[in-house]
Amino acid sequence: VMGTSERAEELAALYEREYNDVMARVARAKAAGATARKVYVELGQGGAGTVGNTYNGTMWGKIITTLGAENVATGRIPGPWGPLNAEAVIAADPDVILIAGSSWLNRPNAVRTGYDTTADTTRGSLAPYAARPGWASLRAVKDGNVNAIEHGLCRTLFDFVAFQYIAKRLYPEAFQDVDPEASFRAYHARYLPVAYSGTWMLPLTP
Repeated sequence: VMGTSERAEELAALYEREYNDVMARVARAKAAGATARKVYVELGQGGAGTVGNTYNGTMWGKIITTLGAENVATGRIPGPWGPLNAEAVIAADPDVILIAGSSWLNRPNAVRTGYDTTADTTRGSLAPYAARPGWASLRAVKDGNVNAIEHGLCRTLFDFVAFQYIAKRLYPEAFQDVDPEASFRAYHARYLPVAYSGTWMLPLTP
């Protein structure tokens, strides 16, 4: 339709290659004895004082289980998305926590990510989540595995960047030589009409 079939084939091949590389690394990590780690993801739009949506079987939830991790929301929310009881998160004691941020307008307490956001700003907006009541004892908090990630990354052609980032938090040894930020920077340089800038995914603890 757009008259750009060569570009479309190139993008499809890129996606297939990057996705397959992630999944092959996950498979090798599993074969080497890596156990399934528990992950909690929450939409960080309303701030730490509000329990945002989590995801089950779609969007972030699907990415988590595709990577061979245990989504703590599975079987605990009635639909594909919705809030998970705060006590249930504490009881699950996740190994990895992902708070999905963005550059939402009129959301002063949201986790900030995007083109115009510095790493310090992202971490400053993420820190109140780690300070929630009861969270100090969570494995993810103690291990420095509370992360901000751009919400829009889970529903784009470059969602392989999110796959890389989350997989690296789950299986660090298998992804030592993978740089998700460099992947996203390269994607911008070749395929997007804007330059790469800002902060899209990072752990609270540098």
